[in-house]
Amino acid sequence: MSAKKQVKDFNPAWLRVRASSQPKQKRRATTAPAASPWPLQSQCTAFYGDPRGGKDFNPAWLKANIVHVLCPWPLFFGKTAMPFISIHRKCAASLTRVLNSIYLAVDKDNSKIKALKYDQFSGSIAYRPMRGSTAISMHEFGCAVDFDDADNQFHATKHLFQDDSLIVVKFKAEQWVWGGDWTPGSVDAMHFQASRVR
Repeated sequence: MSAKKQVKDFNPAWLRVRASSQPKQKRRATTAPAASPWPLQSQCTAFYGDPRGGKDFNPAWLKANIVHVLCPWPLFFGKTAMPFISIHRKCAASLTRVLNSIYLAVDKDNSKIKALKYDQFSGSIAYRPMRGSTAISMHEFGCAVDFDDADNQFHATKHLFQDDSLIVVKFKAEQWVWGGDWTPGSVDAMHFQASRVR
């Protein structure tokens, strides 16, 4: 069943317009884009610390750095309810702003969240290297989150989330990197990370 059919009076196009229809302010020609608060992937160990402790997470690093961000809407990992998202403490305030901004944009309507598939959480912190590499994954640093992997499969060129999707707009407003912007061989539309590729 499509997202449009799940909620009869719900129009996803309206949300896309609403997310981008804020009054435009005049920009000064000399204003440079704000610098990203997030490190390059190659700088993540220096910025987020080293999560590794051999064959598993370093317990001291976990305790010092991983916190729980409450989601303002019902969130599920498969059929399991997820009351919070585990994330690095340096990303927590930003992730909180993203989630609250999304929820306000849908007028705190859980049926709209469900129709958009934003209630489908696909993970955050995980002890593993990057796919096809021995480098530490952004998920291992606790600076990445995935949503709705069923409709945004890894490397799929057709996916639910698009550049004008509310979730993408709100994460990008906080300067998170969206995997949907990556090259066709690397595209990962479910994925958002608080680290720069370049």
